[in-house]
Amino acid sequence: TWTFYYDDTNWTSNIHTYVWDAGNGDKTYLGGWPGSKMEINDKGMWEISFTTTDNIITPMVIFNNGQGGDSNQTKDLELKNNGIYNFNGYHSAGINSIAENSFISISVYNGEIVIKADKDGVISIVTKKNKE
Repeated sequence: TWTFYYDDTNWTSNIHTYVWDAGNGDKTYLGGWPGSKMEINDKGMWEISFTTTDNIITPMVIFNNGQGGDSNQTKDLELKNNGIYNFNGYHSAGINSIAENSFISISVYNGEIVIKADKDGVISIVTKKNKE
């Protein structure tokens, strides 16, 4: 299952997403142009998901407001599962969704911390120095 988000204020409604695999003959997902309409989630971001058994080689996405013209759509963007996008492109990973929907393994090996997850994402490591 691929889930991704659009979080920007340049369009206020009617956000669509067009998804294709540029590495597999431009096979489309979520329908032909302008793609499928996204829905607002409980965090106020536009969200959409699709499920496939395909091994997607080069996933791509365009976000648009259902109209033509450069100001009404993003450029061709590389699609990252669980990614959060704005008009300029990929913004960040949806960390909460990764933590809720997939297995994360954290271990220490040979003095190093090893983090494994079954989805691409960004993991922040924060330290807090103790004041003595």
